[in-house]
Amino acid sequence: MRSASKRLALSTWIGDIRCVQKAITFTEVHGVVCFPVLNGSIAKRCQLFFQHLRAQGLAWGTMRTFQSAFKFFHAALGIEDPWVKYPALYALTAGLKKQISLPPRPKVGLIIIMLKAILGYIEVEEASLRQQNRHGTADVLLRDAVSLIIAFFAMRRSDEVFVNKTRTHGILQSQIVLEQGKHVLLFVPAQKIDPTKNPPKWQKNDLVSGGHGQAGSLRGQ
Repeated sequence: MRSASKRLALSTWIGDIRCVQKAITFTEVHGVVCFPVLNGSIAKRCQLFFQHLRAQGLAWGTMRTFQSAFKFFHAALGIEDPWVKYPALYALTAGLKKQISLPPRPKVGLIIIMLKAILGYIEVEEASLRQQNRHGTADVLLRDAVSLIIAFFAMRRSDEVFVNKTRTHGILQSQIVLEQGKHVLLFVPAQKIDPTKNPPKWQKNDLVSGGHGQAGSLRGQ
């Protein structure tokens, strides 16, 4: 499966602008230029900015948002990633992450046997519902089956799979087309790209450009 998304969601851009605005405010208040990181001197001041965020009691997840925003704006300006160019900045944020990150909570896993049992139930129930002309409920089961398969094999982010209350995220019934006995066509809108992680190789060489999501095919009887 390939992603054709090369753009950030509007909400992410707004969040990034707020992060940069906070860095500008930090400069105005304290007289310390920390953005953009054009040289080693500003990189040291950027370290002070992240230490300032830590002193304010921000969680690592919030600080990581600032890091992400800085990375995107530097890329947009054609400036090398400061976390790559300046090892001291990388070491500082990595150290902050260790200091304030909580250990991962144990989660109950879904093993393959459970997944097969759930899909087996859905397959029988879906056929029964269609015989009763309850196609709407059958479509819901089909969507749930597709969501479970994609989520189980970690092919997409969770907020791109599971529907939220406002129906702005997740797989909708209208995005799944069933060709009986042939295949299932699925369109999953991409929400955003995480710049703090290395993109997969297929994303760098993506043949599809300018889109907002992806189309995939799950083949089976």
